[in-house]
Amino acid sequence: MADLPFKTMALDTHIHDRQAFDCGNEDLNHYLQRTANQHGLKYLSQTFVLTRREQRNFIRGFYSIGPCEVDTCKLPAAFMKKYKGLLAVPCIRINRLAVELSEHGKGLGKVLIIDALMRSLVVAKSVGSAAVIVDAKTEALLSFYEKCGFMVYDELSLFLPMKTINNLFTELVQ
Repeated sequence: MADLPFKTMALDTHIHDRQAFDCGNEDLNHYLQRTANQHGLKYLSQTFVLTRREQRNFIRGFYSIGPCEVDTCKLPAAFMKKYKGLLAVPCIRINRLAVELSEHGKGLGKVLIIDALMRSLVVAKSVGSAAVIVDAKTEALLSFYEKCGFMVYDELSLFLPMKTINNLFTELVQ
């Protein structure tokens, strides 16, 4: 099997050129350039970057994930049947996700989502997590996440049950 042209890895400030990254959203650019590493050092969240194998220093996209807790009253009743009696459930939140402007429309957002879901599943199997949560900032992003399988639970907030993620990757391996 041929090597894929992209590689996803943890943000490393000694390798990755954060200043050159531009996704077209100043808040996301600023987060990657100034905040992501600090959040990682404080164990608040971890940031993973997508690079081309031959250009490891140039970031093509990134996402940041961390733990969260979601009130059970906010999630759909059908999903929450499994968690009766709990006021909140542990989840993993995709805090931020962005793709370099020059790479827009090439499917790299989906590559980042798949990587985030795989990492989240590994964490869930170690410490527990009911779902992956994401807050879409716009209607267009809401549509993107829905196409990736996420379900809306509160205006621009979406979730994907960990059981669904596990089934997805189990089917891919078989």
